[in-house]
This record gives sequence, structure tokens and C-alpha cells, in this order.
Amino acid sequence: MHSACAGLHMAAFARWRAFAAASTMLDQSIGLQARMRE
Repeated sequence: MHSACAGLHMAAFARWRAFAAASTMLDQSIGLQARMRE
């Protein structure tokens, strides 16, 4: 694997992980708000 390809792959993976973490935090905050409203 070329180093350029490895760098692109790592950048894409880091971006995907950041997106997954952000969406998980968003889901949790929405769930907390819904629970507090009940």
C-alpha cells in the first residue's frame, strides 16, 4: 500500500469515527431531552 493511499484511508476513517461519535452524542442528547420532558 502506498503511503499516500494509507494517509487517505486514515483520514477517511478518522472522519467516519468523528461523524459516528457526533451522531451518537446527538442521539443521547435528544434521548435525554425526551426523557426530561416526560
